[in-house]
Amino acid sequence: MILSVGTEQVSDAVTVLALTGEMDRDSSDVLGEAADVVLHGGCTQLVLDLSRLTFCDSSGLNLMFRLHRRLAALGGALYVAAAQGVVLRSIEVVNLSRAVGVHLTVADAVSAASV
Repeated sequence: MILSVGTEQVSDAVTVLALTGEMDRDSSDVLGEAADVVLHGGCTQLVLDLSRLTFCDSSGLNLMFRLHRRLAALGGALYVAAAQGVVLRSIEVVNLSRAVGVHLTVADAVSAASV
């Protein structure tokens, strides 16, 4: 399944990117390009809605770490929301929560990003 990314701008600084499908080395550029667009548009608080992401390999996880560092350099932050199943397990294995906010729901992540 191909990766698609939907965009919802919540405020000037907060944007939600909703990922659908599978993220691997062949498709992670889709997220990278979507993130580039919103970051160049002034987003400093980025929420990744993973509720419809069914698979994420090491390249996708690495991209999340890179986005975290990029946003931190801008004075912002990355938030991950609604991960389930194998995606949640992958996030736990690499301890992504040490670097980024991991939230049960998108609403929780948006609230944290809006503070």
